[in-house]
This record gives sequence, structure tokens and C-alpha cells, in this order.
Amino acid sequence: MEIIWQNEKLESQYFFRQQAEWTGVRVHRARVMPGKMLEHQAEFHEINISISGNLTTERITPTGKRQTYCGGNGGLCITPAGQTVGAFWNKPLDHPGILLAPDFVSNTAAENRFSPNFDFYDDLTEKDLNQF
Repeated sequence: MEIIWQNEKLESQYFFRQQAEWTGVRVHRARVMPGKMLEHQAEFHEINISISGNLTTERITPTGKRQTYCGGNGGLCITPAGQTVGAFWNKPLDHPGILLAPDFVSNTAAENRFSPNFDFYDDLTEKDLNQF
């Protein structure tokens, strides 16, 4: 994923950045300057929470429809692996996130006697989107 920053002259676009990784799981937290994450296909299932700032995401659903979501403080964003997603934010953004490898999710589901075909999916409808 590539990020384009609104002010590329700054020495660092991060106020702070923390990350850790285990087999199949990555966690991170960052407070960043305004920018834009270019549209890409998510490699991992992503769970992101907005602590401060407003984020606008654009996704292409499995049916090919483009959807735009605007989220702010306390917002939760789940992006399934393989979904096309991009985002932008005009003010500093603070968010933690968890990234789960698809194989890790399938194996964990099978080990706990759930279907190994367990997957994340986007189930928002037009009615849900009108609430944002």
C-alpha cells in the first residue's frame, strides 16, 4: 500500500508509530499527518479503529459497486482480504489496527471446530450507508 502525504516536505509524516508482529497477526498504532492511501487490494483482513480524526474510505464491493464511508472518532472499519480499498484524511489521524492473515483465520477457525471457510465480509447495505 502506498501513501501520498499532503506535505511531503516534512521530515516525518508520523507523530508516532508502533507495530508488532506474530505469525499471522500484525498490530499497529499510528498518529499521522494528512494524506491519502492509494487504492489497493487488501492482503490481510484489516480491523481499524479511529481514535481521533476523520477518515474517508472508498471500497469496491465483491459485486463491483464502489462505496464511500466516512468515519470519525470511535469508528470501526473492517476490510476483508482481497477487497479493493483506498482512503484519505485531511487532518491528523490516530488509529490502531489489527491485520489477520487469511490462512491464520482459516486455521484458527478449523482448530476451534468452525468451518475453515470462515471469512470476513462486508454486509453494509444502502440503508446502513445512509446512517453515516
